[in-house]
Order: sequence, then C-alpha cells, then structure tokens
Amino acid sequence: MSDTNTVEGASGRDGMGPKEIVVVICALVGWCVLFTAGIVIDSSPYRNALATGATLSALQKLKYWFVVLTTFTLTNVAILCCLISLVGAAGRRLRLGISTDDSDSLGEDPNPYTAAIISGFVIYLVSISGILVLIEQPFTALSPERYVRLAGLISLLSFLVGFRPRMLARFLGRVAQMMEGNTSRPSK
Repeated sequence: MSDTNTVEGASGRDGMGPKEIVVVICALVGWCVLFTAGIVIDSSPYRNALATGATLSALQKLKYWFVVLTTFTLTNVAILCCLISLVGAAGRRLRLGISTDDSDSLGEDPNPYTAAIISGFVIYLVSISGILVLIEQPFTALSPERYVRLAGLISLLSFLVGFRPRMLARFLGRVAQMMEGNTSRPSK
C-alpha cells in the first residue's frame, strides 16, 4: 500500500480510496442479491396486481413496483449489467494481477465508473435486442435455469466491457457489421 487511504492495484499504481472500495463492494453485493432475487422471486403476481388495478394502498403499490423493477427479468438484468460493469471497471483500476496493454488503459478518463455503467447498459440493450429478434416470446415462463444462463452471459459481457473498455467498441463494430449483412472479419 502506498499510504493508509488507498489500496494499490497489482501493478502498484491506481490506488482506490475507501469510498471507492465501499461502492464496489456494495455493487458486488447488490449484484449477488439481485441475481438471487431474479432466480427465487416470481414477479408475475406483482405485475398482475399492478396491471389489473387491484385495490392497493400507496405503500403497497410502491412495494409492488419495487419488486417488479428488481425481479422482472428485463429490468433485473439491466440493473445486473450496470452493477457488474462497475465491478469490472474497479477490477481494471486495481489491475487484478492481469497485464493489460497500454492501448486499453484508463488514461485520462475522469470517471471510469460512469463510463463502465453506460457500457454495461449498452451491452444489455444489444443483447436483449438480439434475443427479442431471434426468439419468439423469450421471457414468458422463464425457468430459473434459463434466467441463470441469460443473466450470467450478459453479466459476463458487461463485466468484460467494464474491465476492458475497448471491447465495447469492437463488440459494437461487429454488431454493426452483422446488421449490415457483412459477416467477414474486420481488417486490422
């Protein structure tokens, strides 16, 4: 450690302050809690009660909306992507003992965490859009196993773009090529 207020990365640079460490730990714990909630809690009774206009107090409506926003697959996975990409950016900041080339360094990015959250959300949008185009009714009666595969894969991609920001540009370049019908490899 360089001093008592920072934790050094594996490379001996880019220390994190206590506030950053708390935010990253909260993001990781939040990801675990939401991932578990997405597996265990069925949001359909809450969504049905809100959709049918069931007689609910204001506090009950607030509770039902909170449960739906945090456990319904589409919103749950969006939040998971944002949280885990933030964790990826923290891992990058600490280097995690993994060598990274200088072309993918944090450089002068004033807020790598905000950039990571946005990148994670972009991965979510691209992934969900692809799923909706390829699979008819992909989110009806989603089994816990399918949820784990979906949330796990999209979270992994989000972590990677948080950890290696240039991956997002490459990923979006390939998506654009696929949309244009060009499936050949990009030239280097």
